[in-house]
Amino acid sequence: AVYYLAESTETNLRQIAADIEKAAIYILPEKRIRLEHVTLLSPHFSDVFALLGFWAQGEKGKVLLSLQELKSRQVSPHMVVAAMQTMLSKWIYYKSEHEKMMTVATGGRDVGRREMSLRQVAERIDSRSAFMIEKDLRKIKSLSLSGLVKKKQELVDLEQLVKTGQMPETHVLEVFFTR
Repeated sequence: AVYYLAESTETNLRQIAADIEKAAIYILPEKRIRLEHVTLLSPHFSDVFALLGFWAQGEKGKVLLSLQELKSRQVSPHMVVAAMQTMLSKWIYYKSEHEKMMTVATGGRDVGRREMSLRQVAERIDSRSAFMIEKDLRKIKSLSLSGLVKKKQELVDLEQLVKTGQMPETHVLEVFFTR
């Protein structure tokens, strides 16, 4: 169970502690947390993060393989969409901050002016998480802010179609990644 938590949260200790607390409350009055408790309460999202990373970097073949892997593990599309909503929101924030800092640092987007490195941008966004922010900024480097916003809205629209019964839950991921 501990290994599963460490892998699924990418060793985010705060998340691991929160998931252990959730499991501890869930199993009361029992005292032993087992793998089935953890998998029920804490979905494995590393595959979702990989899926979005492949999508952001334009690796369509790997996106399709990741979708197949998620299906084979019977991961709920609803949970994947929720994780994707969070990631896209975070990326939109990072991209908008990056663009703001580039505009301020260069006095506009004129050619020949000095730009801040992704590391510097990440440090300014949050120095405690700079390493992870820089990794995300590298992943989304080729994506435009407007493109990210458009895909986030598309995901919201698809989620609404699922919630209103106009689209089967099983189709939402394929539609999102093939448009």
